[in-house]
Amino acid sequence: MIKPSIGRRVWYWPYTNATQGGFTYSDPKQPLDAGIAYVHSDRLVNISVADQNGVIHSRTSVQLLQEGDTRPEHGGFCEWMPYQQGQAKAHTDVGAASSAWGGKTAPRITRDNIEAAIAAEYTFTADKALAGCPLLPGLEHITICVLVLKNGTKLVGVNEGPVSAANFDPNIGRSYAREKAIDQVWPMLGYELRTELARPRLTEADAAADLAGKPRPDRPSA
Repeated sequence: MIKPSIGRRVWYWPYTNATQGGFTYSDPKQPLDAGIAYVHSDRLVNISVADQNGVIHSRTSVQLLQEGDTRPEHGGFCEWMPYQQGQAKAHTDVGAASSAWGGKTAPRITRDNIEAAIAAEYTFTADKALAGCPLLPGLEHITICVLVLKNGTKLVGVNEGPVSAANFDPNIGRSYAREKAIDQVWPMLGYELRTELARPRLTEADAAADLAGKPRPDRPSA
């Protein structure tokens, strides 16, 4: 299962008759780009979705499919993109292999810890960030991902885009930019875990000494 968070991109499949209110959608073989605006649960979100003309609309209480879920026949749901599903499977496989390796069970940072630390994320191309400024060629191929952690820390990952503009794929750009931001979270959580592991532990002998009003065994008086 992929945990949804505010700002993540998903594919939205409209209802087959969803053409009211200025919503334009004429090719049921193609999904629409959407961003998660609010998370009700792992399978229910509010989204902002761009129709095929790029006009933004809101949709509330939209079903978010997770692995193994049945696709509704008449649309009206969103799902993770193939590259996101591939990443999740790869991380699951790596995590399972790591957990099984040598039977090691000592504390460690996992991908689940990383994802759980993210409160929101925003992905856009550089040309969108410079609205109103003179634009240089190629900015539309530079993808930026901003991760906001639950403690307020903001991290930025950047994918500079392909050497040949014709090879640009927005999904790949988002994936690489997000991974560069994710790479910065690992050492931060690792530092927190190391600090926690280095914290002195209260032993039974210490507790008994405290109750008796005596010096702890590892801290004798001078």
